[in-house]
Amino acid sequence: MVEDESHIWHRETTNGERQLACQDAKDSIMFPTFVALSVKNLGAYTKLGSALLVMSIMGGPIVPAVMGYISDASSIPKAFVVH
Repeated sequence: MVEDESHIWHRETTNGERQLACQDAKDSIMFPTFVALSVKNLGAYTKLGSALLVMSIMGGPIVPAVMGYISDASSIPKAFVVH
């Protein structure tokens, strides 16, 4: 006889999950606006501006990890050199 596994797929959502969904919905509306306003009136530098914008967004999760590694290996003041 097969056990009833419906409890695995149908469970209550937590507050954290609902907040994450709301944050994603808000970001999906705001992000295109940020990009459009950031590269507006750049003229010949539009490609460079959009590339720098994407790199700065991707640097958000990378820089703190590098700073944490350096601060663990040496000291916090030395880690701020990365920043």
